[in-house]
Amino acid sequence: MKKHARLISITLVSALLLISLSGCFGNFALTRKAYQFNESVGDKWVQQVVFWIMNIVPVYYAAGVLDVVLFNTVEFWTGSNPVAMNSGQEVIKYAATENGDFQIKISPNRIYVTQTSGANAGAAAEMTFNPENNSWYLSSNGETHKIARVDNEYLNLIYPSGKELAIHLAK
Repeated sequence: MKKHARLISITLVSALLLISLSGCFGNFALTRKAYQFNESVGDKWVQQVVFWIMNIVPVYYAAGVLDVVLFNTVEFWTGSNPVAMNSGQEVIKYAATENGDFQIKISPNRIYVTQTSGANAGAAAEMTFNPENNSWYLSSNGETHKIARVDNEYLNLIYPSGKELAIHLAK
């Protein structure tokens, strides 16, 4: 069980990192939502103060990094951005590799991958985003592991071994 979970988590993290280097350009839905929030807080003076705060805390920078690394990449390969999706909306895509075929279901704050053929047919993994603690979780084989979180000025990628790679967002 743990071997499959580790294999699936390493595969998903590797795939996300590899496809994020593909030069895709998306609609930056998370960054736009941050701007829309700022526009809704009051008059231009209040908006300016909120803008400063959201830059000091690096909300805009974190949103941009998550858009570039994760959401725009998903949008590039599937045609749909999970952040831009409406509640209840779902996109299903299929991928064929030399190791088997996969079904990918994408909905707001959720990506569900099932291997449909190959040696591990039936294996599944789910990535979910929890906006309350700004974290992504990977679930497979009945186990759930936190794989990334935004914490103040850092994006923390969490490896299966438990080690973390902290990326400073203010630089």
